[in-house]
Amino acid sequence: MPWLLIALCATTLPAAARAGQGTEAEPRLLLRLGTGAAYVHESWTPGDGNPGSIKTGWAPVLEIALGRAFSADLVAGGLLQVTPLFAPTESFAGVSYHLTDQIDLISLAGLFVEDAFLPRLPLRAGISVGAVVSTLFDEAQQQRQTRVGVGLSPYLAWDRRLSGRWRAGLLARTAIYRNVSGDLPSSASAGGVVTSVLLTFAFR
Repeated sequence: MPWLLIALCATTLPAAARAGQGTEAEPRLLLRLGTGAAYVHESWTPGDGNPGSIKTGWAPVLEIALGRAFSADLVAGGLLQVTPLFAPTESFAGVSYHLTDQIDLISLAGLFVEDAFLPRLPLRAGISVGAVVSTLFDEAQQQRQTRVGVGLSPYLAWDRRLSGRWRAGLLARTAIYRNVSGDLPSSASAGGVVTSVLLTFAFR
């Protein structure tokens, strides 16, 4: 999608230009693990004029990122975030109810680039672009549905050195996605937002 490419280029090009002007130090490996909580908001619209449904809920989240630090400011690599939403709340036609037999597993896999946000603050701003796979497990009906979408995920991160190359910090991320294929009628539209806050541990 064009807006995804524009957002990624707008974040990557200025940082890459500064990296080329920086020191000639060798790139360093970055390994970051994060865990925390996420709030999921998914919507589905049939496209035939009938009302759609909204699915929400709190979920645990696990994230792993692997990349390289090309300068003191610029880091790029790949990441995987997994969010299992247990017993979500679905709202349809003004009525809300808990789907106690359902699990919605949302996985975000993509590329990321992050850069120093404000030189005077210990914050980093980043953005990732990739695929989002939503797999719904219905234990009551013994069914599984899978949808694949594209997502854009900006985030802010703060960390503090513990010892050596180990760091600990916090990361706040918002992943916005839209499904493009899978168990979805051609006239329908579906997508969602996953907002997460993670405690992170990084080796860099």
